[in-house]
Amino acid sequence: GKIGFANYITNEVIIVPQYIYASVLNSENFLVYDYNETFEEYGYWDYPRIINKNGEELFDFADLLSPNLNFSPVDVFVSCDNYGIVVANIGNKWCYIDLNSSDPLQKFLEYSSISNGFGDYLIVNEFEFYSISQEKIVSNRYEEITNFNKFFIVKLGNIYQLLDSNLNILIDNCEEITTYDNTLTIKINGKYALYKLAN
Repeated sequence: GKIGFANYITNEVIIVPQYIYASVLNSENFLVYDYNETFEEYGYWDYPRIINKNGEELFDFADLLSPNLNFSPVDVFVSCDNYGIVVANIGNKWCYIDLNSSDPLQKFLEYSSISNGFGDYLIVNEFEFYSISQEKIVSNRYEEITNFNKFFIVKLGNIYQLLDSNLNILIDNCEEITTYDNTLTIKINGKYALYKLAN
């Protein structure tokens, strides 16, 4: 059967079933696949495309591939915010797609890993912040970086910090920061505090 999208609360069909496979990318966009028999022997359907709620195509990964990447698997990672940045791995090469412009920017980065950050920042090489606007690594001093909601939890030595989306320190000198759903548990001076994040 074919796959489409619907609002599960109102039962309204947003996009009629027409794709061989599809998934939610973020609250505004979807990742869809058509069937292409050429790709059968490679074990997947086709190159993915990004569409919006109106079914309009925003980006086709087939347009991104150079001849030496043809028939390479494309792994696209769920976007953690609506900033418009989509991270993908194509033939073991990392890239990001910026959907904020009418002509989406595609940029390959020579890093061992990239993960979704928030706002202007991606997390590269596991523990470094890459600025999309500056096109370079802007901080590599952390031992751990975790993306949580619209914030970052970082570890520096034995200290944890909570950073906002601009990398400003909101809470410092924490012995521990843990998360559950939309709640932060923070330990300072042996005592715990709970913070409920606004939706």
